[in-house]
Amino acid sequence: MTQDEQSFEAFWSVYPRKIAKGDASKAFKAALKAVPFQAIIDAVLAQKEAKNLNRPKDYIPYPAT
Repeated sequence: MTQDEQSFEAFWSVYPRKIAKGDASKAFKAALKAVPFQAIIDAVLAQKEAKNLNRPKDYIPYPAT
């Protein structure tokens, strides 16, 4: 498993909505070109806390977006 794949799996494990994993992986790899991995993870965790992403899954964006 490559470093990017391991990073994506770490992201996938913390993101609360598990939809369209292939599309999410492509978007994640593109995001890594512009933003460091830790910044992505920190942003997800901050959003989970600030916006209560434990709410109904229908209101949580797909991970690819």
